[in-house]
Amino acid sequence: MSKFTSFSRHLDKDWLDQTLYWVAKGVDNSTLNQSIENMLTNTVKTPENRRKARNLLVSIWGPDKNPGSRDFDETALSLYRKTEQSELVLQWGKLVARKPFFADIARFIGRYSRLNPSFQYAQVKKRMCELYGDTESTARSTRAVLKTMQELGALLKDEAGVITIAPSILINDADTINWLLKGVLEADEQTSRALDEALHDPIWFPFQFGFNANHIDSKWFELHQQGNNLYLFLKQDVQ
Repeated sequence: MSKFTSFSRHLDKDWLDQTLYWVAKGVDNSTLNQSIENMLTNTVKTPENRRKARNLLVSIWGPDKNPGSRDFDETALSLYRKTEQSELVLQWGKLVARKPFFADIARFIGRYSRLNPSFQYAQVKKRMCELYGDTESTARSTRAVLKTMQELGALLKDEAGVITIAPSILINDADTINWLLKGVLEADEQTSRALDEALHDPIWFPFQFGFNANHIDSKWFELHQQGNNLYLFLKQDVQ
Protein backbone atom coordinates (compact mmCIF):
# COMPACT_ATOMS: atom_id res chain seq x y z
CA MET A 1 0.00 0.00 0.00
CA SER A 2 1.30 3.45 -0.93
CA LYS A 3 2.11 5.82 1.90
CA PHE A 4 1.30 9.50 1.62
CA THR A 5 3.23 12.33 3.21
CA SER A 6 0.20 14.65 3.73
CA PHE A 7 2.38 17.48 5.05
CA SER A 8 2.51 19.90 2.14
CA ARG A 9 4.08 22.94 3.85
CA HIS A 10 5.54 24.07 7.16
CA LEU A 11 3.36 25.53 9.89
CA ASP A 12 4.25 28.48 12.09
CA LYS A 13 3.84 28.03 15.82
CA ASP A 14 1.54 31.05 15.97
CA TRP A 15 -0.80 29.46 13.42
CA LEU A 16 -1.02 26.22 15.38
CA ASP A 17 -1.56 28.07 18.66
CA GLN A 18 -4.27 30.31 17.23
CA THR A 19 -6.06 27.37 15.62
CA LEU A 20 -6.08 25.53 18.94
CA TYR A 21 -7.46 28.66 20.63
CA TRP A 22 -10.37 28.88 18.18
CA VAL A 23 -11.19 25.17 18.44
CA ALA A 24 -11.11 25.36 22.25
CA LYS A 25 -13.56 28.28 22.07
CA GLY A 26 -15.97 26.02 20.18
CA VAL A 27 -16.15 27.72 16.78
CA ASP A 28 -17.87 25.69 14.06
CA ASN A 29 -15.92 24.23 11.16
CA SER A 30 -16.98 26.91 8.66
CA THR A 31 -15.96 29.72 11.02
CA LEU A 32 -12.69 27.95 11.78
CA ASN A 33 -11.78 27.74 8.10
CA GLN A 34 -12.65 31.39 7.48
CA SER A 35 -10.76 32.54 10.58
CA ILE A 36 -7.66 30.66 9.48
CA GLU A 37 -7.95 32.09 5.96
CA ASN A 38 -8.10 35.61 7.40
CA MET A 39 -5.15 34.92 9.70
CA LEU A 40 -2.98 33.69 6.82
CA THR A 41 -3.82 36.47 4.35
CA ASN A 42 -1.00 38.82 5.36
CA THR A 43 1.72 36.17 5.68
CA VAL A 44 0.95 33.59 2.98
CA LYS A 45 0.64 35.39 -0.33
CA THR A 46 -0.82 32.88 -2.78
CA PRO A 47 -4.31 31.36 -2.45
CA GLU A 48 -2.93 27.88 -3.14
CA ASN A 49 -0.41 28.06 -0.31
CA ARG A 50 -3.06 29.47 2.03
CA ARG A 51 -5.32 26.57 1.11
CA LYS A 52 -2.56 24.06 1.90
CA ALA A 53 -1.80 25.68 5.25
CA ARG A 54 -5.47 26.01 6.18
CA ASN A 55 -6.29 22.41 5.30
CA LEU A 56 -3.29 21.18 7.25
CA LEU A 57 -4.22 23.18 10.36
CA VAL A 58 -7.83 21.98 10.22
CA SER A 59 -6.71 18.38 9.74
CA ILE A 60 -4.67 18.64 12.96
CA TRP A 61 -7.05 20.50 15.26
CA GLY A 62 -10.41 20.34 13.50
CA PRO A 63 -13.03 17.63 14.10
CA ASP A 64 -11.95 14.10 13.19
CA LYS A 65 -14.38 12.05 11.11
CA ASN A 66 -13.50 8.98 13.19
CA PRO A 67 -15.88 8.88 16.20
CA GLY A 68 -13.28 6.86 18.10
CA SER A 69 -11.07 9.96 18.22
CA ARG A 70 -13.64 12.12 20.01
CA ASP A 71 -12.43 11.38 23.54
CA PHE A 72 -8.81 11.97 22.55
CA ASP A 73 -9.69 15.31 20.92
CA GLU A 74 -11.86 16.48 23.82
CA THR A 75 -9.13 15.59 26.31
CA ALA A 76 -6.65 17.70 24.35
CA LEU A 77 -8.95 20.70 24.67
CA SER A 78 -9.49 20.04 28.39
CA LEU A 79 -5.73 19.97 28.93
CA TYR A 80 -5.42 23.26 27.06
CA ARG A 81 -8.19 24.91 29.06
CA LYS A 82 -6.37 24.15 32.30
CA THR A 83 -3.87 26.90 31.55
CA GLU A 84 -5.11 28.64 28.36
CA GLN A 85 -1.58 28.11 27.06
CA SER A 86 -0.61 26.12 23.99
CA GLU A 87 2.30 24.08 25.24
CA LEU A 88 4.63 22.20 22.92
CA VAL A 89 3.41 18.89 24.33
CA LEU A 90 -0.17 19.49 23.12
CA GLN A 91 0.88 20.44 19.61
CA TRP A 92 3.32 17.53 19.49
CA GLY A 93 0.74 15.03 20.70
CA LYS A 94 -1.79 16.13 18.09
CA LEU A 95 0.77 16.15 15.27
CA VAL A 96 1.91 12.64 16.19
CA ALA A 97 -1.69 11.39 16.38
CA ARG A 98 -2.96 13.03 13.20
CA LYS A 99 0.08 13.10 10.91
CA PRO A 100 1.92 9.78 10.37
CA PHE A 101 4.64 11.47 8.30
CA PHE A 102 5.40 13.85 11.17
CA ALA A 103 5.42 10.89 13.57
CA ASP A 104 7.84 8.91 11.39
CA ILE A 105 10.26 11.84 11.24
CA ALA A 106 9.99 12.43 14.99
CA ARG A 107 10.73 8.77 15.71
CA PHE A 108 13.71 8.74 13.34
CA ILE A 109 15.18 11.90 14.87
CA GLY A 110 14.68 10.60 18.39
CA ARG A 111 16.36 7.29 17.59
CA TYR A 112 19.19 8.84 15.59
CA SER A 113 19.90 11.48 18.24
CA ARG A 114 20.47 8.88 20.93
CA LEU A 115 23.73 8.00 19.18
CA ASN A 116 24.58 11.23 17.33
CA PRO A 117 24.70 14.79 18.67
CA SER A 118 23.53 16.36 15.41
CA PHE A 119 22.19 15.61 11.95
CA GLN A 120 21.29 17.29 8.66
CA TYR A 121 18.27 17.43 6.40
CA ALA A 122 19.78 14.95 3.92
CA GLN A 123 19.94 12.20 6.56
CA VAL A 124 16.28 12.60 7.45
CA LYS A 125 15.29 12.81 3.79
CA LYS A 126 17.14 9.56 3.03
CA ARG A 127 15.15 7.70 5.68
CA MET A 128 11.83 9.20 4.60
CA CYS A 129 12.52 8.29 0.97
CA GLU A 130 13.03 4.70 2.10
CA LEU A 131 9.60 4.77 3.76
CA TYR A 132 7.59 6.94 1.37
CA GLY A 133 9.42 6.82 -1.96
CA ASP A 134 12.11 9.01 -3.47
CA THR A 135 9.90 11.81 -4.78
CA GLU A 136 9.84 15.59 -4.69
CA SER A 137 6.78 15.35 -2.45
CA THR A 138 8.78 13.38 0.14
CA ALA A 139 11.65 15.88 -0.01
CA ARG A 140 9.33 18.89 0.26
CA SER A 141 7.32 17.39 3.11
CA THR A 142 10.49 16.47 5.00
CA ARG A 143 11.66 20.09 4.82
CA ALA A 144 8.20 21.23 5.95
CA VAL A 145 8.15 18.96 8.99
CA LEU A 146 11.68 19.88 10.05
CA LYS A 147 10.88 23.59 9.78
CA THR A 148 7.67 23.07 11.76
CA MET A 149 9.66 21.31 14.49
CA GLN A 150 12.03 24.29 14.53
CA GLU A 151 9.08 26.68 14.77
CA LEU A 152 7.81 24.71 17.77
CA GLY A 153 11.21 24.93 19.45
CA ALA A 154 11.97 21.19 19.38
CA LEU A 155 14.91 21.53 16.97
CA LEU A 156 17.74 24.03 16.60
CA LYS A 157 19.49 24.73 13.28
CA ASP A 158 22.73 26.64 12.74
CA GLU A 159 23.87 28.60 9.69
CA ALA A 160 25.67 25.56 8.29
CA GLY A 161 22.44 23.55 8.28
CA VAL A 162 23.44 21.37 11.23
CA ILE A 163 20.41 20.42 13.31
CA THR A 164 20.36 19.51 17.01
CA ILE A 165 17.52 18.74 19.37
CA ALA A 166 16.61 21.38 21.93
CA PRO A 167 16.92 20.65 25.67
CA SER A 168 14.12 18.32 26.73
CA ILE A 169 11.13 19.48 28.75
CA LEU A 170 10.09 17.62 31.90
CA ILE A 171 6.42 16.59 31.86
CA ASN A 172 4.97 15.48 35.19
CA ASP A 173 1.25 15.85 34.52
CA ALA A 174 -0.25 12.34 34.47
CA ASP A 175 -3.31 13.37 32.43
CA THR A 176 -1.08 14.76 29.69
CA ILE A 177 1.13 11.66 29.56
CA ASN A 178 -1.86 9.30 29.48
CA TRP A 179 -3.23 11.36 26.58
CA LEU A 180 0.07 11.07 24.70
CA LEU A 181 0.18 7.30 25.25
CA LYS A 182 -3.36 6.87 23.97
CA GLY A 183 -2.57 8.95 20.91
CA VAL A 184 0.57 7.08 19.92
CA LEU A 185 -1.01 3.63 20.38
CA GLU A 186 -3.94 4.61 18.18
CA ALA A 187 -1.70 6.30 15.61
CA ASP A 188 0.46 3.16 15.39
CA GLU A 189 -2.71 1.03 15.25
CA GLN A 190 -1.61 -0.89 18.33
CA THR A 191 -3.81 -2.17 21.14
CA SER A 192 -0.97 -3.02 23.52
CA ARG A 193 2.64 -2.19 24.20
CA ALA A 194 5.19 -2.56 26.97
CA LEU A 195 4.74 0.47 29.23
CA ASP A 196 8.44 1.25 29.51
CA GLU A 197 8.82 1.01 25.73
CA ALA A 198 5.88 3.36 25.16
CA LEU A 199 7.22 5.92 27.63
CA HIS A 200 10.70 5.82 26.09
CA ASP A 201 9.59 5.78 22.46
CA PRO A 202 12.04 8.03 20.55
CA ILE A 203 9.01 9.85 19.15
CA TRP A 204 8.94 11.77 22.47
CA PHE A 205 12.47 13.16 22.10
CA PRO A 206 11.48 16.73 23.13
CA PHE A 207 10.32 15.49 26.55
CA GLN A 208 11.20 13.62 29.71
CA PHE A 209 8.34 12.00 31.59
CA GLY A 210 7.91 11.85 35.34
CA PHE A 211 5.51 8.90 35.30
CA ASN A 212 5.06 5.35 36.53
CA ALA A 213 2.49 2.55 36.45
CA ASN A 214 0.53 4.06 39.35
CA HIS A 215 -0.36 7.01 37.12
CA ILE A 216 -2.05 4.97 34.38
CA ASP A 217 -5.61 6.13 33.64
CA SER A 218 -7.91 3.12 34.07
CA LYS A 219 -10.53 4.83 31.90
CA TRP A 220 -8.36 4.20 28.84
CA PHE A 221 -5.93 1.44 29.79
CA GLU A 222 -5.44 -1.85 31.56
CA LEU A 223 -2.06 -3.02 32.85
CA HIS A 224 -0.96 -6.65 32.74
CA GLN A 225 2.29 -8.28 33.77
CA GLN A 226 3.89 -10.38 31.03
CA GLY A 227 7.18 -11.89 32.09
CA ASN A 228 9.34 -9.10 33.47
CA ASN A 229 7.40 -6.33 31.73
CA LEU A 230 4.24 -4.40 32.43
CA TYR A 231 2.09 -4.13 29.32
CA LEU A 232 -0.31 -1.34 28.54
CA PHE A 233 -3.58 -2.48 26.94
CA LEU A 234 -5.87 0.05 25.29
CA LYS A 235 -9.50 -0.53 26.24
CA GLN A 236 -11.43 -1.17 23.06
CA ASP A 237 -14.82 0.01 24.27
CA VAL A 238 -13.65 3.55 25.09
CA GLN A 239 -14.53 6.14 22.45
